[in-house]
Amino acid sequence: MGNKQHHLAMIQGIINRLASNSAGLKHWMVLVFVGTMFFVSREPRLARDLGWAFVIPVMAFWFVDAVYLRNERDFRKLYRKVEKQPEHEIDFSMTRPTKGSILKGMFSVTVCPIYGAVLVSLVLLFIW
Repeated sequence: MGNKQHHLAMIQGIINRLASNSAGLKHWMVLVFVGTMFFVSREPRLARDLGWAFVIPVMAFWFVDAVYLRNERDFRKLYRKVEKQPEHEIDFSMTRPTKGSILKGMFSVTVCPIYGAVLVSLVLLFIW
């Protein structure tokens, strides 16, 4: 296996870890959401007073997930760039070609529906 293949394997490993971390965040967010539902079912009056405190962790998970998505996309660009270059032209750095927008990641098709639905559910729950 040549240097180029090792470099591509290293980049792919980073992409896999970022995707795994993103999935882990979604699992934790579901746990927080279910815990919130349990809390609200036990103490509805107190939940109305503290309702917005439950939105903060979901927003934090959403932001961190968007950062992971941005980094994953950037490393995919790096992978494609390295894949196209001949081995003698590769600099073997892990510098990403561009840094995408976190805001664009937050409102992407893969992230926004999940976190948006949870936030809308929480807001409706505490308004109701």
